[in-house]
Amino acid sequence: ADAGTAVVSGGKDGSFDSRARHTLDGEGRRILTEYLDESGGVLRRLRAVFENELLRREVWEDGSGDPVRGPDGYATVDHAYHENGHRIERVYGGYAGPAAAARRARYDEAGRLESETWFDSAGKPAAGPEGWAERRIGYDPASGMTLTESHFDAAGEPVALEGGHHTIRYGYDPRTGAVVEKRLEGYAGTPHATRTNGPTSGT
Repeated sequence: ADAGTAVVSGGKDGSFDSRARHTLDGEGRRILTEYLDESGGVLRRLRAVFENELLRREVWEDGSGDPVRGPDGYATVDHAYHENGHRIERVYGGYAGPAAAARRARYDEAGRLESETWFDSAGKPAAGPEGWAERRIGYDPASGMTLTESHFDAAGEPVALEGGHHTIRYGYDPRTGAVVEKRLEGYAGTPHATRTNGPTSGT
């Protein structure tokens, strides 16, 4: 499509149904998406800013052009990249809530999510909606599969999730690569294992 071309399509965006009108730049990149009501009026806009061919920022606006939170709860997303072009960070801003205002997602050079951290309006770590301030993900260096997910409070100390554990450790079938075990750890130092396939076991 040419620069400035607007393509109207039916669609559903998050919490509201609407038609979407997409505007492209000269490289064919979507720089503006407008969600329309039945009469063609703009409900919300999502603007995308590119720099050196890379997506750098996404901004939600209402029909008047004022900042607004999108369906997933954030108003802006800022992207950062490794020198090899792989995305290494997303910062989600403008969240509503008593403490956390932004969420930073960091990625390794292979593009895998390494950690997520919630921050308050002053830029300090703060508990997010699920009760943790930071989530760290560990991978098997040989297979690249997820081994652990661990959760921490704003001070960097392990924090228990709703189920009472703070770490999830995964086990895989060596033949198929399917998850066959999730070991939930952090019950006052006592691990508890559950199997996704086969009988449940515990220690």
